[in-house]
Amino acid sequence: VRDHCHRARSEGVDLKARRKLIIASILCLVFMIAEIVGGVLSNSLAIATDAAHLLTDFASFMISLFAIWIAGRPSTQRMSFGWYRAEVIGAMASVFMIWVITGILVWLAIGRLINGDYEVNAKIMLITSGLAILVNVIMGVQLQHGHSHGLGGGGHGHSHSSSSHKSTKKKSKSNKSAAHVNATSTPCAASPTKRIEGGVAFEPEDAELPGGGLPSYSYQNAKLVDPGLDLEIAAVLAETAPGAHHHGGQAGREAVNMNVRAAFIHVIGDVIQSVGVFVAAGVIYFWPEYAIVDPICTFVFSIIVLFTTFTIMKDALLVLMEGTPNYMHYAEVLQIFQRIEGVERVHNLRIWALSINKVALSAHLAIAAGANPKEILDAATSAVHLRYNFFETTIQIEDYTAQMESCHQCTVPEK
Repeated sequence: VRDHCHRARSEGVDLKARRKLIIASILCLVFMIAEIVGGVLSNSLAIATDAAHLLTDFASFMISLFAIWIAGRPSTQRMSFGWYRAEVIGAMASVFMIWVITGILVWLAIGRLINGDYEVNAKIMLITSGLAILVNVIMGVQLQHGHSHGLGGGGHGHSHSSSSHKSTKKKSKSNKSAAHVNATSTPCAASPTKRIEGGVAFEPEDAELPGGGLPSYSYQNAKLVDPGLDLEIAAVLAETAPGAHHHGGQAGREAVNMNVRAAFIHVIGDVIQSVGVFVAAGVIYFWPEYAIVDPICTFVFSIIVLFTTFTIMKDALLVLMEGTPNYMHYAEVLQIFQRIEGVERVHNLRIWALSINKVALSAHLAIAAGANPKEILDAATSAVHLRYNFFETTIQIEDYTAQMESCHQCTVPEK
């Protein structure tokens, strides 16, 4: 369980990421200029489009570097959330610029098709595209070099017991029913009939309770609609029980900066496009009568550029609209909270992104009378951080009241 409400910074990872991105940016900028010169000398729009794709990468690298830098700036009373969304604004501005350049290249390609002007210098085109492949491979190797799988990124704490984390996981995997956890929070009494809430079917415990008490409903015997998810959440909750061995969130298990990974994926796309230009240059070099391949390649590569940048724009708009990121599962987070013993109702669950890879969470947990609020808060915080590596969490504990069942604002939002 991590001992704080927000993710700790990892300075070593950021410094390494910054160094990699700076080297990749210099290589990208130098060869982008070389491709522009090569495109002009060879009269090839395909080379110019490849240069536009390199501009996409260069803008992406600059945004990533800016994101690393801005993340280090402290928040102010006016900018209390920090400066993280400056990264999103920069991403949108670069996408608009790339769309304008791509539109100009497509317009020129259409003009060549109409006028039948396909004259290109295939030799220069071949040399330039060959060098493009080489430079992109060098950039990819440089970004991939030193890839670390050690712990890092998100901070974590440890709570040891005689049973290890490994044996706990093994036990939960082999058991096909919901895992039983030795939690010390007080179970809430309820009706012995089954109840379903938020996709979770709660069954009364089969075992007799001491003192002839009513059966309790807890995460220990709750059944999810998806049995696979049931086992996964049971394992997560087992790790948050008192005396269990805790580790940090999933995203914290890899020390490689996410911006470096994104840059590496961009470079892979560049290599594929450069190979396409090289093949087109080879066709024109050996069969000059097929010079129409050049404007056709411009159309194909322009579509590729639009598709890659459309994803960036979509993610940026989702962040600005404070939507739940695609890689987060709202229903699963809700179910994790609902299955904590003593939690009667979960409402006002909010999951949103401060930037592309910094996700915040807030929730209200209504607990039963007699339940231990400190233990429930610890279990809830631990569970979501074991499953996800939230950048910032705020969980409010409050008393459960019957009026919550009919309150419109306390209902689970639709999909």
